[in-house]
Amino acid sequence: STDYKTDGKSAQNPSSWSWVTPSGWSDMPGDGLRLARFTLPGGGENTVVLLSGDAGGVEANVRRWTKQLGMELTNLEIQQFIDDAVQVQSNLNFLLFDFTSLVDGPGDTAFLVAIASVGGETMFVKAEALSSTLSKQKGAFISLLRSLKSALSAAEYGN
Repeated sequence: STDYKTDGKSAQNPSSWSWVTPSGWSDMPGDGLRLARFTLPGGGENTVVLLSGDAGGVEANVRRWTKQLGMELTNLEIQQFIDDAVQVQSNLNFLLFDFTSLVDGPGDTAFLVAIASVGGETMFVKAEALSSTLSKQKGAFISLLRSLKSALSAAEYGN
């Protein structure tokens, strides 16, 4: 039986990834494609997913997420949103997309999504909650991004 502890080990491959769960967040077992899942204070969920290749690329994913939020953006608006992404440098180099800027108000569902290339794979870290909750949890989300690391890359750097 698998013992799920809050030590940041993934259910899929416990030795390959580690992270620090932000204060107030609750770890949930990963499942299927999800390396990790968390519930956010105030409601909502955060997932960490690793997919092979470029997983469709940034633009296609941004378009899909805006549709999930019920939005239709013009090509120019999509490009501007992508250009406004923030780089979060850590063990991985994430591009952070803050969808709270696109929704109407604090009571609307929004996403914080970060994308990083990991070897031949793409990591997606996605929080889904009310816009007001995400605004409060953005710092914690970034701290999670900065804490994510692969034991494989640490071993490579250590030699």
